[in-house]
Amino acid sequence: MTLKTVVESAPVAAIKPESIAASSTYLTNGIVFTWGAMTVNELMMMIATGFGVATFFVNLHFQKRREKREQELHELRKQSPTPCSNPPTQ
Repeated sequence: MTLKTVVESAPVAAIKPESIAASSTYLTNGIVFTWGAMTVNELMMMIATGFGVATFFVNLHFQKRREKREQELHELRKQSPTPCSNPPTQ
């Protein structure tokens, strides 16, 4: 069985090797064009924006963890008996 017979016997909806090569070439050309079209300042701006967005989501994650911890502590404090400043006299 040769590669030619495998490719020819493949169903119509299957991905052909020719389309993979063409797609990867177009994708690579697009990436290189975009990279080359930017100046160093624009590239640094894109990287800084990425770091800013990543920082936002990391902070959001840890804020939710802190709120969950505080809520659990609040629930535990509600369940425990509170000390009374004026105990009843007998």
